[in-house]
Amino acid sequence: MLENSSHNAFRKLYLPLHATLFKTALAILRDRNNAEDALQEALLRGYKNFAKLRNQTHFKTWMTRILINTCRDFRRRNPEQLSLDIAAHIPVPDDGEERLHVLECIQRLDQKTREIITLRFWSQLTQEEIAEVMSLPIGTVKSRLSRALSKLKTLLEEDET
Repeated sequence: MLENSSHNAFRKLYLPLHATLFKTALAILRDRNNAEDALQEALLRGYKNFAKLRNQTHFKTWMTRILINTCRDFRRRNPEQLSLDIAAHIPVPDDGEERLHVLECIQRLDQKTREIITLRFWSQLTQEEIAEVMSLPIGTVKSRLSRALSKLKTLLEEDET
């Protein structure tokens, strides 16, 4: 258990990220209940290991990495519980049919591609932060993101014809 000052520090760092982390879990797991469960488990893991975090300025990427690993663990343990309807579950502002169409196309992408899109656009991580979260070189992140956006563009264009 954390001492009171560490507990307060963890809480102060975590609270502003809660909504973003939830959207990340939701985009990965594609089900509100599963996302809530994974986020709760990630929160517990982060809380228990907070003393191991050397630099609190890296809290966002550290906590995002914990969440992604937790979501991956959840997917492995519960593959039959995963919903396929991402567009119905991601809480996004009502920007019209085009926004929904983009979400539906993201749903059709493979897991790795969807994950990098999620980290960049739902979690709003920089390429450098994504590299840290995924333990990848920055060049790999840039190329994966470029390919992911290209795949998404292709899907969007195919649907228009």
